[in-house]
Amino acid sequence: MSKEKIIEKIEKDCKKEIDSILKDAKKVASEIRKKALIEAKEASEHILSEAKRESENIKQTIIAKANQNARRKILENKEKIIEECIEKAKERLFELKDERYKKTVEKLIRNGIKLFGKDCIVIPSRREDIEMAKKLKIKVHEKKKTGASGGVIIISKDGLQSINNTFEGILERKIDKIKTEIGKMLFK
Repeated sequence: MSKEKIIEKIEKDCKKEIDSILKDAKKVASEIRKKALIEAKEASEHILSEAKRESENIKQTIIAKANQNARRKILENKEKIIEECIEKAKERLFELKDERYKKTVEKLIRNGIKLFGKDCIVIPSRREDIEMAKKLKIKVHEKKKTGASGGVIIISKDGLQSINNTFEGILERKIDKIKTEIGKMLFK
């Protein structure tokens, strides 16, 4: 074989080898591309799934906060209404006059007598308190006044015990129960 034929054969064999390598490379590249597309699709589906889950969590958090804020606002409004009712009740209580007031004070003094006996001492809020205590033959501390709008403070004979039966004192002791009862009446 001549030198040219040998070169031609080598070139032909090289071209076949190059074509075979290129064909294999294209096949491998195609497989890599398919695999990469599958992986990319799976990754994007995973990312999308995570994003949906995270957005659902954020949505639920926002809804929960909105519900919590709404409940808080409702409670604040209920508390405001209850406070208004208590203020109206206080006004009516403080405006008690004449026979209704006298009957109320008599009951408050009698409660004190049950606790401390007839030897107790009454500290008055109003002039009517003094009259009622004297009517019930109870000692009155006439130099001292409760400073309250109505009712009395009753002290045991030895001065060691007392009960604040002023309107303000009674309200203070019973405020939680009063709020609960008003709430039950208004918000059934």
